[in-house]
Amino acid sequence: MNSSRVRFFFWFASAAFIIIIIRVLYLQYFDEELSRRSELNRVRTNIVEPSRGRIFDRKGILLIDNQYAYNFYVIPEQFLKNRKSMDFVFENLNIEKDTLLAELNSPEVHKDRFFRLMRDIDFSIYSSVMEKGKELRGIYIKKEWTRKFEINSAPHLLGYLGEAKNPEELSEDISYGDLVGKKGIEYIYDRILRGEKGFTQEIKDVKGNKVSDYKKEEWKNAVKGKDLYLSIDLDLQRHIEDLFEKKSGSVIVQNCRNGEILAMISKPDYPVDLFNKKLSKEEWKKWSEDPSEPLYNKAIMGLYPPGSVIKMATIMAATDQNIKTPGDKVNCPGGMQIGNRFIRCWNRDGGHGLVDMLSAIYMSCDTYFYDIAIRINLDKWKSSLERLGFGEKTGIDLRYERGGLVPDIQYYKKRITGDLDGRSANLMIGQGELLVTPLQIANYTSTIANGGIRHTPHLLHKYGEEGSFTYYDSTCADTLQLNQRILSVIKKGMYHVVNTPGGTAFRSKSYLIEFAGKTGTAQNPHGDDHAWFTSFGPFDNPEITVTVFEEFGQHGSGAGLIAKDIFEYWYNSKNKKAPAEEGLKNP
Repeated sequence: MNSSRVRFFFWFASAAFIIIIIRVLYLQYFDEELSRRSELNRVRTNIVEPSRGRIFDRKGILLIDNQYAYNFYVIPEQFLKNRKSMDFVFENLNIEKDTLLAELNSPEVHKDRFFRLMRDIDFSIYSSVMEKGKELRGIYIKKEWTRKFEINSAPHLLGYLGEAKNPEELSEDISYGDLVGKKGIEYIYDRILRGEKGFTQEIKDVKGNKVSDYKKEEWKNAVKGKDLYLSIDLDLQRHIEDLFEKKSGSVIVQNCRNGEILAMISKPDYPVDLFNKKLSKEEWKKWSEDPSEPLYNKAIMGLYPPGSVIKMATIMAATDQNIKTPGDKVNCPGGMQIGNRFIRCWNRDGGHGLVDMLSAIYMSCDTYFYDIAIRINLDKWKSSLERLGFGEKTGIDLRYERGGLVPDIQYYKKRITGDLDGRSANLMIGQGELLVTPLQIANYTSTIANGGIRHTPHLLHKYGEEGSFTYYDSTCADTLQLNQRILSVIKKGMYHVVNTPGGTAFRSKSYLIEFAGKTGTAQNPHGDDHAWFTSFGPFDNPEITVTVFEEFGQHGSGAGLIAKDIFEYWYNSKNKKAPAEEGLKNP
């Protein structure tokens, strides 16, 4: 009996042992999932960030470069188990405890990989980490690329980088916490500038410390991002920034032949390297709540009534509907009776007398346009303005552009009752509910200057390396079927605005370069009126348009003087530095 029990237990134990051995062999050699998980537990992948592509102006002047900086990293699985390390971060990095713990424990963060807490740390933090050494387990300092701004100019155009944390920012190539473009050129051309990540791998022990390299033959080198060349002329940009230093508003200089933006400013603005480090809550509040809105790109985001700079579009819309011909005249006694109201012209003391299309432009007679208002179809007027680019985004390669507003009959039916003639009168002279951006006015002026070709405004000129550049395709333009006879009258009217006594910007006449323009005043219920001036030149063979929008500038004639300065600076620079533009034309 005892012998049979012994044999039973022997065979039972032997069978169990064999089963365990078979299971161990299976798990070790045949269970691929377990092998993969085991490897993940002992192998750490370290991402190697590429250096980002540099950014140049059209002449090859370096705007943004890269330089090394020390970045502060943690490996969460080590860091979260070390009280000294956590206390060091909370005391020295000014990071809220609850916020950090929630982020490090989120599913997006790899617990066994390096996670960046701060970019470009101060030397005091660096030296403290080096001094304390192994006490601060899970804390690491890495020497990596960061942006180096060679100029303090054009912050709204260049943009800045930030950490990818929103779900829509993450992809196969972009992980949680990666630096990506957040605004400006850095955002729009992020994929070109970013390059490709590399990686290394290492064996780690149970404490997470490196033991040795792993599969070094499979490591991948990072690939540098491609360089970008913008259409911006840095010298011109800086000159205009100096002119506009103490003003508020926007200035745009555009090549009217291909849509390139040569200069674009929005004032007030902010230091170009402001976002090179993570801002504290106090710093962010200071900048974001500033009533002068320095973070706001007024050139593409600001919506304003266009004032009289819309009058050329009004004339084109009126001729589209066969309401006006160049020879038709309207008597201006200082205004016009519309319904039960006498709506005044800006020249209310005596008016302008008999006014035709040409004189209506250069004297900016409101009454001429009131006469259009009482006969025009608003829906067709809206279609004419949309064809010129109003009421929709221009498509410029910048983020957060706004499309403005061109109201139609349905718009008013939802909001008011009664006759629309008074509303139409306001719209025809660029007041009321009509809203535009300075860039829309600039691009529309370029369309007038070049005879009816509507280009997409753009800041990119080319990208890549010498010998293998890819150029911006400026052939995708929309050729509008504009009445060339009317367009000729409009251009002559704009010429007289600047070059003929009685023109509203005659003070801006230049004896160096002939240019044409149009003044405008936008009513502002919150203070002094805003000033507009939009223009093109040289008159006989237009190359550039200059659009000036000055908040609280009161009248467009003052903005015209700024445009005059810009035209003369451009003319002098072009004649002195023309060779610098060689090689920048599309092949």
